[in-house]
Amino acid sequence: MAWYKNRTMYLSAFFGGILGVIFLITGLWLEMQRQNLPFSYWSYLYLHKTHYLFYLLDVAPLGFGILFGLVGLQRSLYSMISQNKKEQPSMPSLIRSLSPIKTASLFDVTMQYWTDLTQSL
Repeated sequence: MAWYKNRTMYLSAFFGGILGVIFLITGLWLEMQRQNLPFSYWSYLYLHKTHYLFYLLDVAPLGFGILFGLVGLQRSLYSMISQNKKEQPSMPSLIRSLSPIKTASLFDVTMQYWTDLTQSL
């Protein structure tokens, strides 16, 4: 599945963007309360004019959306890998089923070696 068709990524990015907007509004509200400003557009512009850090706070929804989207993409890939591991047989059983060689114990191999050695003498 292509990354741009991943529903989990889009949902996570959406919730990250919502969380970023909440973070932005909370930060603005706290600063407006600290400076006794009304919650208005002019207060928003005043805070940006006096505190340049609020420009960085404006990018929070985008940043949170991207980060949460990447986490959603990783979760989706992890679940896909886990599902494929459950569907495929384990590697040792696959090798045993494909291998024509009979598995033997060390004792059997040693006894066969000594038998062949004594018959060749």
